[in-house]
Amino acid sequence: MIDRSRGDPVSSWNPNPNPNPVPGWYPTPYGPRYFDGRTWLEPPPPPRNRPLPAVGWALLAAAAMIVIGSVMDWVTAANGLVSKSGVDGASDGWFTLVFGLLIAGFALPIALRRGHLGFAVTAAALGVLAGAVAVIDINDVQDHPYVSVGAGLWVVLFGALAGTVLGIVGAFAKSHG
Repeated sequence: MIDRSRGDPVSSWNPNPNPNPVPGWYPTPYGPRYFDGRTWLEPPPPPRNRPLPAVGWALLAAAAMIVIGSVMDWVTAANGLVSKSGVDGASDGWFTLVFGLLIAGFALPIALRRGHLGFAVTAAALGVLAGAVAVIDINDVQDHPYVSVGAGLWVVLFGALAGTVLGIVGAFAKSHG
């Protein structure tokens, strides 16, 4: 019997004509529902997909690599006696520094179980941008015969690669809840 006066067609629906129905799962027109012997219980809400917190912490480490590498030496000359960091003047290190800080901003909520899948995808995209800047600058430095690539550019590149991979992993490896 369906009681439409209450507005809930399932709450009074009883698939068992026995006046003392047994608690258990019963098929209903709206999917299986549990009857506890007195009332119909609401099904649990569907789980919310979130990236794994471990991915968030690893993304924070990758972001730290990008930020630290941005302020390290990007170009060295005379066996390391002369160097230029990524943030000297109007250098590209400012871009990678901002990308690293943004990745950290998206990674922290993931690590604290507050971020959603879009955070991981955005972190991956920012990793690609930081990596592109590093690759372009590495190629520019290698075109000059008297200078060499500094450690900072390599740190930025490895951090960007890690951030990209971890962002992709975070988009697919999800925790529920």
